[in-house]
Amino acid sequence: MKSIKEMTQGELAAFIQSHLWEKGIDFVEFPPGPLAVGVEPVKQVNELKFSTGMLRIISPTDCVKDRLAGY
Repeated sequence: MKSIKEMTQGELAAFIQSHLWEKGIDFVEFPPGPLAVGVEPVKQVNELKFSTGMLRIISPTDCVKDRLAGY
């Protein structure tokens, strides 16, 4: 499997759809900026362009770190 960094926009959109939406996961978070995990700023934000607008997502690593920082 390719890493997120190696995926094209279409592949990433298909990955998100197959792993989230089709499994009934509808968790989306819109945090205020600037984005940070604990006190560490988010290093990379991936962007997906759709006809309805742009979707910005953080890396899987930063996502897991963010979830763990809450404990």
